[in-house]
Amino acid sequence: MLNSIINPGPSRASYHTLARAARCLRSYFIAKELEREGNVTDIIPNAAMQAGTLIHVGLAHMYASVRAANPILVNGIAYTDAGEYLDWKDAVCRTATEINYQGEILSILVTLETYKRVIASNDKHQWDLLSIETEYGYRLDDVPEHMSLRTQRADLVIQDKVDGKIYIVDHKKVWRLSAKTEEQFLPHGQFIGYSIIGYRHWGKQFGGVILNRVCLQGQGQGPRFDRTTISHSRDTIKAFILSMKDTIQRVNQYKDIHWSKVPGVFDEQVCRGKYEPCPYMDICIGHRR
Repeated sequence: MLNSIINPGPSRASYHTLARAARCLRSYFIAKELEREGNVTDIIPNAAMQAGTLIHVGLAHMYASVRAANPILVNGIAYTDAGEYLDWKDAVCRTATEINYQGEILSILVTLETYKRVIASNDKHQWDLLSIETEYGYRLDDVPEHMSLRTQRADLVIQDKVDGKIYIVDHKKVWRLSAKTEEQFLPHGQFIGYSIIGYRHWGKQFGGVILNRVCLQGQGQGPRFDRTTISHSRDTIKAFILSMKDTIQRVNQYKDIHWSKVPGVFDEQVCRGKYEPCPYMDICIGHRR
């Protein structure tokens, strides 16, 4: 494992796939058809998305370097030896080469070095690490069996040494620390899903989801960091589960129908997106099939 890169990628049945169907069934089924044909057309990671990947890889290896008294799950595999994985700088640089990162690598390295000195050095005194980039899951009832499993890869799971609570930590690379970059994650299905996982796995011992924002060095400012603990009410969790079941039922309803006969959304916020246009927009609107 010494030369291994810790995988921060999506889990087997992640919410992101279901979220695509919730946003637009037509887009979801176009993607499925292209996958069946081996002609996968998806969002091409830009420099901003790649920077998020590098931050996740760097933090995973940084926390994996902490010598643990008890086994820690890394990508679902238990380990105790802090020397089993690449140094975080080596992991980041190697990953940057593998994904052909187009941004400024120095900004990533300076940000992570500062994080290690200011944040991670204190975490080892306050947290017991339980897992790093490990998949957790749960099942929904009253849906087709093959779609009942929902999974998410938690960046970190920790136990606080003071209150004894267990928290799921999710790293988010942001360009600024503002109320907007915090509030945008409050209703996010990924975070509500973490709450479901937390309560189902650890019950009353679960303390919530920690949003760990990492603001990159740039635009004349040094790296900055912020943490917020997010909790979700039972009503919110019930509503989210209802939404997932509804989406799964709609996917099942149209699964045997050609995508051209599946309803779409046709809204600029969905078709053009916040960061990138839907990768299937030309096929959908232009019927290039």
